[in-house]
Order: sequence, then structure tokens, then C-alpha cells
Amino acid sequence: NSNAFQVDGNGEPAITAGCQAAANQITAAIRRNRIGNYFGGIEFADPGAPWDGVDTVEAFRVNLKQAASAAQGAGTCQTACVLAGANGNPYVDNGNSDYGSVGDPQITYIEGDVEFGGNISGAGILVVNGNLNWNGTPAFKGLILVLGGTFESIGGGTGGDHGGSVVLLNAHDLDGEDFGEVNAEFTGGGTALYKFDCDAMWAAHALLDDAGQAMWSPECDVGPETVYQAGPPEMVIASWRENLGWRQVAE
Repeated sequence: NSNAFQVDGNGEPAITAGCQAAANQITAAIRRNRIGNYFGGIEFADPGAPWDGVDTVEAFRVNLKQAASAAQGAGTCQTACVLAGANGNPYVDNGNSDYGSVGDPQITYIEGDVEFGGNISGAGILVVNGNLNWNGTPAFKGLILVLGGTFESIGGGTGGDHGGSVVLLNAHDLDGEDFGEVNAEFTGGGTALYKFDCDAMWAAHALLDDAGQAMWSPECDVGPETVYQAGPPEMVIASWRENLGWRQVAE
């Protein structure tokens, strides 16, 4: 609900849905005077591997958890790489923690729901095997993967921004062989910015082992040694005004 809130596909769609019905629902949920804040628009596209099936997502989740556990065992995590709340409660971090950095990214795997607040930053891959509630804007560079079906960003944030991609799936409440419903909610003012960053995605990809890299590759057409040159964002009509008549001015 903030005019400063923006989602920038950086030459790609701002939001990609896995089916046309979902793309239509997302578009309908955005205020008409805010649709221009989604540079690249909302589109349906084949999600590709590993997001194309419950089994492939589960295999990728297991691979990420194993990679995070191995890094933690080797002592190479800037902050602990495998985390969970106590006694089934959400994992809570109220600020000033770094889950990797641009110069030293990491895979962070959190089991269960997560509540973040304050000055949280990070880089690499953040996996939440539950729901994610972020008070403010993620200052994260890379891939955020939320598997519980709900991602809430509350407060909007000032100065924080996410560069990379957010993948939101409901792998917990399954309907047969299909994923469950998802909910993304962004509230509050501030200058929140979510921007696709191909370089950050390839840096995240480099953290994976051979099996993980075979499962997932970033959705952009350049490699890690190439400077990403994004095209101009898709032009959309955000609002307009019609003059139905002119006032008569007496001479």
C-alpha cells in the first residue's frame, strides 16, 4: 500500500506464477494505482526444475539442508547455517544478524516458521521450511525459498532491499500431487525494493554441489562471469485521466 514499494524484474517479469489462474489472482489483488510499481508485470510461465513438482522440490530441499549442514560442520558459516526454533516454536531473530555477505555468501537452512525483525542481512540461499514473517525489507542478495506457503513483509523498511529472487511454494499443505495455496502480503510504507539480480543468483548457484547445480539453474541467460545487461522494463499504463469537457471562459 506504499507508492514507494517496488518489484523490479530487471528485464524479466516482476512476478511469475505457475499457472494463468494464479497470475490473474495476483494481478487482481494489486491496486490499479500500484500496478505500475511492478516493473515487468505479472505473467504465467512454466516454472521449470526444480519448481515443477513436489518431488523435485523435496529433493532440492534435502540437498540444500545437507549442504548447509556440511558447511556448518566445517565451520564456514558466518552465522549458523542450520537453525530452528525451540520446542516447535518459530525461529526468531530481532536484528543485527548477518546470514552470509556478498563477499562470503552461504546456504542458510531454517526448519519451521521464521520471524525476522530489525537489521537482518545476508547473501546466498535462504531456505525456510515453513512460513516467513519479515518485519521490514529483506536486505538479502540471492535466493529466498519459502516452502510453508506464506511470506509476509511487514513495515516496508527504509533502505533495505532484496536483490535476487523470492520463490514461494506451499509444500506442506498438498492437494494430491499438487502444491497448496500460497499467500504473500506486503504492508506498510517505506521504500521497499525487490529486484531481480542475475549476478546474485549465479553466486547462489555456485554454493551448490554438483547434484544441486544439476537440479537448479538461475532463470537468466548469462553465466557467472558475464555482466548482466537487462533490457528496459515492460511499459504498462498505471493510471490515466480523461477530460470530458472544458470550462467555458467568458471573454
